[in-house]
Amino acid sequence: MFTETIYLRLGVGISSVVMISLYKFIANGFMIYDVFGGLFEIIFVPVMIFLMSFAFEKSKRFTHLYEIGAAAIIFAAVYSLKEFHLLGFSVATVASFIITLYISRDGGVLRGGMAGIICGMACETKYAPVFALCGITGGLLWKMG
Repeated sequence: MFTETIYLRLGVGISSVVMISLYKFIANGFMIYDVFGGLFEIIFVPVMIFLMSFAFEKSKRFTHLYEIGAAAIIFAAVYSLKEFHLLGFSVATVASFIITLYISRDGGVLRGGMAGIICGMACETKYAPVFALCGITGGLLWKMG
């Protein structure tokens, strides 16, 4: 699984973004906002594919590139849960809290704090310091307890 090359991933991602942008032009008519959105997507999608690919390559394990890829996947996962609410609670906020505590348990204070910042930025910017403190505190208490 995930044995294709990075060039194939980038090619599929870019071609799908171009087709989606063309569909928006045809369906909605030509608007300048669609041009800017299409250009942003053409730049953003390859960057995210490139960052996420590091998390799936075995040669990159135990390097900083692996952690960057994992951070990109965590950010995308939490950001995709942003609009869902269950019994009045935001699913993204609960998932961010669980992810931050899990990473702080295994990774310690520094990784827990960084995971908290990444998850908080994906939820809402105002939650970034709260989740960073959660990760730092979790990393400290997991080592003590």
